[in-house]
Amino acid sequence: MKILIKRYTVLVFGNLSPVKWFSKAVIPFLFWVVLSCAELHGQGTDNKLLPVLTLPSPEAASLGKYGVWPVSQYTGVPNISIPVYEININGFTLPITLNYHAGGVKIDDKSAWVGTNWSLSAGGMIGRTVVGGYDENPNGGIAKAFKFGSGIKDFYNLNSSDYDLFINIKNGVVDAESDVYYYNFAGLSGKIMVDSNFVVRTIPASNLKFLLTPFSDLLPNPPTRTANSGQWEIADANGNIYKFGISTQGIEMTNVRQSTGQIASQGTTALYLTQVILANKTDTINFEYDDKNEFYALPYTQTCRAITTVLYHAGAPPNTTIDQGCGTYDGVYNTNQTLFNGETQGNAKRSYCSVIGKSLLKKIKWRGGQIEFKAATVRQDMASTTGKMLDSIVVSNLQGTRVRSTQFQYTYLNGRYYLDSLKTSGSTSSDPLKYGFTYINRTDLPPTEPLKGASSLNSFAQDHWGYYNAATSNANLLPPDASMPGSAAGTLSSDREPDTIAVQTGTLSRITYPTGGYTEFKYEANRYDPSSPANGTGPIIETHASASMNLTQPVGKMMEFDVPFDQNNAQVSMHFNDYAHPPNKRDATVQYVKIDRKLSSGQYQNVYYWDAWNDFPTGTVTPNSRGYYDFDVNVNPITLSFGTYRIFVNDSCPLYTGTLEDCLNDRYPDPDPADDDWIIPRVTATVTYHKYDVTTGALPVGGGLRVKEILSYNNDNTLAGRKKYEYDPGNLLLYPAYARVYQKYTGVLNVCYSEVKLREISSTSQTILGFTQGAAVGYTHVKEKDLDAGNNDLGYTSYNFSFISDSINLLHINSSYWTGSSAEDPSFPVNSFEYKRGLLLSKSTYKKTGTTYIKIDSLDNKYDFNDYNAANYYYRQRNLRIRQMAYGNFGAPLEESQWWHNPTAGDDREFSYATYEYITSWVKQLSSEQITYDQNGANPLSNLTTYYYDNPSHMLPTRVELTKSDGRKMISYTNYPQDYAAGTTFIDDMVAANIIAKPIENIAYQLDAGGNASILKGTITVYKTGGKGIVDRLKLLNTDRPVPLSGFKFSNESLGVLPFTTTAKTALLPDNRYVDRMLITSVSAYGNPQEQQKTDDVKEVYLWGYKGVYPVAKIIGTDYSTASAFISNMNILDNPSSDQQLRDELNKIRTGLAATSAMVMTYTYSPLLGITSETDANGRTTYYEYDGFGRLKLVKNQDGKIIKQYDYQFQKPITQ
Repeated sequence: MKILIKRYTVLVFGNLSPVKWFSKAVIPFLFWVVLSCAELHGQGTDNKLLPVLTLPSPEAASLGKYGVWPVSQYTGVPNISIPVYEININGFTLPITLNYHAGGVKIDDKSAWVGTNWSLSAGGMIGRTVVGGYDENPNGGIAKAFKFGSGIKDFYNLNSSDYDLFINIKNGVVDAESDVYYYNFAGLSGKIMVDSNFVVRTIPASNLKFLLTPFSDLLPNPPTRTANSGQWEIADANGNIYKFGISTQGIEMTNVRQSTGQIASQGTTALYLTQVILANKTDTINFEYDDKNEFYALPYTQTCRAITTVLYHAGAPPNTTIDQGCGTYDGVYNTNQTLFNGETQGNAKRSYCSVIGKSLLKKIKWRGGQIEFKAATVRQDMASTTGKMLDSIVVSNLQGTRVRSTQFQYTYLNGRYYLDSLKTSGSTSSDPLKYGFTYINRTDLPPTEPLKGASSLNSFAQDHWGYYNAATSNANLLPPDASMPGSAAGTLSSDREPDTIAVQTGTLSRITYPTGGYTEFKYEANRYDPSSPANGTGPIIETHASASMNLTQPVGKMMEFDVPFDQNNAQVSMHFNDYAHPPNKRDATVQYVKIDRKLSSGQYQNVYYWDAWNDFPTGTVTPNSRGYYDFDVNVNPITLSFGTYRIFVNDSCPLYTGTLEDCLNDRYPDPDPADDDWIIPRVTATVTYHKYDVTTGALPVGGGLRVKEILSYNNDNTLAGRKKYEYDPGNLLLYPAYARVYQKYTGVLNVCYSEVKLREISSTSQTILGFTQGAAVGYTHVKEKDLDAGNNDLGYTSYNFSFISDSINLLHINSSYWTGSSAEDPSFPVNSFEYKRGLLLSKSTYKKTGTTYIKIDSLDNKYDFNDYNAANYYYRQRNLRIRQMAYGNFGAPLEESQWWHNPTAGDDREFSYATYEYITSWVKQLSSEQITYDQNGANPLSNLTTYYYDNPSHMLPTRVELTKSDGRKMISYTNYPQDYAAGTTFIDDMVAANIIAKPIENIAYQLDAGGNASILKGTITVYKTGGKGIVDRLKLLNTDRPVPLSGFKFSNESLGVLPFTTTAKTALLPDNRYVDRMLITSVSAYGNPQEQQKTDDVKEVYLWGYKGVYPVAKIIGTDYSTASAFISNMNILDNPSSDQQLRDELNKIRTGLAATSAMVMTYTYSPLLGITSETDANGRTTYYEYDGFGRLKLVKNQDGKIIKQYDYQFQKPITQ
């Protein structure tokens, strides 16, 4: 007998996908997915009803094209994510990935345990940024913030109780701000807010269900708590439960300590995922953690302050340095010098960060195996020797056999760890596959914070956002400030502007694959529209806004204008013609000019007023030939802050009792009504101010990087492909501002005191710099150009994204600290609308034909943010931020309420304050329109998909309407568990288990020209009771023609009623034309089908082994009870000592059913690797062997003869 041996030589010559080499092992798995309505449209009622058993079909390792790195076009940051492994169990996947953020390296950032700018995603976490105090404290922000109602009163109306509140906030007795929480697990991410009723909400709103939180005990009906008070439990819409911080596992605390050992602040700042309980309530994934103990120095905050004003009391003579024994100001306040953490350099105290807890991931265990994370390398960038770097990740099967290992190799340079390579191997460590990583001039990046020696300082060559800017001559981090008086201004000379080349230093530039091929990343600095930030910077030009009142429009002319940044030299000019100025105001009309500023509430606040009677330039003008006055007025410069304004020109008769028209008739009688020459004053008012000039010069540079090009090369250094990116001017949320003002009181009690006003510049921006999707700048329009290996232009794709600015809140502050309508201290939070930014609005693809670009397809999306719609989860949580503006420094104790905190004594300048809000809402996608064109860019064909959300409870689209180019409409309607009234046990169980995303009924219907509905298809999925989401049966609508709506019953409605037309729902009661088409009559403890059949067809039986992970037998034509009875030892199926032992045990079924028509197929496996043998219904066995990397090597027949062989040869020419 001749055996045909096929030898497959797999030549890997530069086209190896990084994803494939790190992807999951080939695991055959039963995907018994409920068929969707769309799938049912394309099939009959007698086929494909049973779940499909995905039996093994081994192939060589996939050789997809490498270098396909997607880019987040909105931020310009490439998504560099290398899959390390993926846990797949019972349809639930948990990816483990290594991710790199290519937005630039910040000088003071600490390396993660996998290297600078790298992060490992392996499970998930709930993190917290503590704002003020810790929320769980009795006077925490959640308990207090909501009590402010509509907000604190205006400054002039404060009373002693308000001051007591401010003092308590300042002293840490009361916390008026909620902490900020964020989550990231199982592909889900967002922010978390806790409302005034202690209900947890996500930002944006989601259908996650919070089963247990640190605030659960404060709810009206608290759940029974069996875990520690800090634990979180969250259920997703599929009923999977995620637990964070069980017992002491997965809890991380961050402490800030002074060099003296004193703890400045401490508390839980992160809870890591400790367990996942799958919806079947049997499978779990468990996470184990080791102790983490990291201790490192924090950068000094540098400041420089100068005295701007001194006010003396108690008869003290004006003296520039001494006030009758009250002390020397420079000595008291350390002015005109660089301070470190508020002290002179010799007295500065270093602060340290200590991160402790069982939060260092050690192991992940599940039914199919385990993953170990081994960290032994002692970190040199810590002030202690207890920090560890990750050395390897080892995947083992349930027998404890290693199936994959990934080794991490680093270079330590200038206080940073750079990941140099990943080496992955299979069951052995021989000849591992290597990924190499190259960085841009990483040796040039200055040292980060001091290590063991805490006396040295960090690098001062930093831009505003903390990136390297090559300004090595900086003596500190204090930027220039022209408003600083005296010698302090000379101290402020550091260059904090970004450098377009230096900002790239230390960033990943190349990934080299095991094939020898590689991908290169080329970057450029972010640039932004200078008018985008609230306090931006850039070239400016003069501009004008005018309003006038003339003959054709006698009353109420107005013009609105935007001021892009604070300015104190705006000019107002007015020109008057024919103004009458009688001796008595009673006889006068009063033309007036006013400028109002629009507040965040939508109301207007007056900032400038001028009227022609009270401000008339008496003695400087003479009457014209008519006896009226023509004159011009130029007023002194006024201050305008960033915002929207309107300028008015109007007329009034302040002392006249009649109408304005009567007043005008009386004051300006028409000398000749026939000539229509009624004399009315003509007034034009103009405000001259400055705006950014976006037409000249380069756009200003923002923090961080965006990708400019991605180039893919073969192993022979030939170019394989290239992508280029072009950006419209980006949007910067806020520009850094470093100044603040405050007041100090100094003196000796009952002797003297002085009020000293200071201006202070800090090395840390007082503006809270916003980030949009992790970047400083977001782009609303990006073009991605595609070029081939010959650098030929193939076309481009154009993207448009949403952007909405944050809103700035009204700051309450005493006018002695400020001028104009905004404070000099900008450190008050904004209302963030991050969840509205970066949504894809449109996408268009063009191909290059000759010299012309031809559109070949387009996509347009529309969204609804549900603003102010509480029924759709819109919610605002108010917080209060205060800033102490005056400080006492007296020689003896002083009752605060009796001295400068007492507003009745006129000392009302203690605090500035503002309220701000956390805002959330439901972001709905309303529609998506796809248009395709022919090769000439003509004959468009459109598909408009419109989404309707008829039940906010589950937040899922219930109606999906597809409109074709010809106007035809096809509607798919889905009912979910929460769309039914109580009374159906299996549905009630699903709702209780938060299994709310699985469909119960799916209907396809169409509308005719008159809007009448006809039902085309229908399915109902019935699940087993117990709330585990396990399918019991599938019902199909038995009809061969459309059914008019009037004769059809949706399963939760009355006859002839569309569900979205009424809120009244019923329990499950289907239309009588539904019939059973598929039954799953037996399932395992893990929910795997053991026996199933189509109606009027034979049964299919599945036996499961290896602890229920893999199907080891498929039998057609018998039942589960009969087949399983032939197995004498079920433990062999779960834990076979060898493949042959399992085949022998399974062969008992084949022998036992030999006299029947049943067909028996059996399988063996190497767990987490793949199938090792397959025996067909005729008893013929095919064998599969793998190499050390887990790749298919040999396929043999039942006689052990090779019929397929695979060789994996790297870096050999394609012609070989």
